[in-house]
Amino acid sequence: MKTLKQGLLLVVTFFVFLGLTACSLEREETYEKNYKDSLVRVTIRHRSNQMISEEFWADNFNVHIEDDSEFEYIKKEIVDPKKGISGYTTDVSRTKEDGLMIHTKIVYQDLDVEAFNKANDEKKTIGELDHIKNLKKEGFKRIK
Repeated sequence: MKTLKQGLLLVVTFFVFLGLTACSLEREETYEKNYKDSLVRVTIRHRSNQMISEEFWADNFNVHIEDDSEFEYIKKEIVDPKKGISGYTTDVSRTKEDGLMIHTKIVYQDLDVEAFNKANDEKKTIGELDHIKNLKKEGFKRIK
């Protein structure tokens, strides 16, 4: 009987340890959606069921930027309003086909929510920034 109790205690301890380890692991989900003129991909990283970060890539196919001044203007319109927000980075670059690639990364533990809301003219909390539910409603498909 004593051996059975010790064995049972060992099994329970193992499953508790396994459960705690699984909760602390980082996982990643990627969603994408094709629009008429672009492909948008979103990668979300979680740890312990909390969002750590999100990355957005938007590849605009039918935007042809041949002029440097036009590219600089677009870059200024997209990047400058959010420049300097802690935990938020965005960049605009040209594709090989003179298209436009926009890359944005939000690291939630470092995000200055007040500055982020001011730049976007919003009033959201960190919890309201969870996009997974909205992505599924908007027709994004999970790819990994």
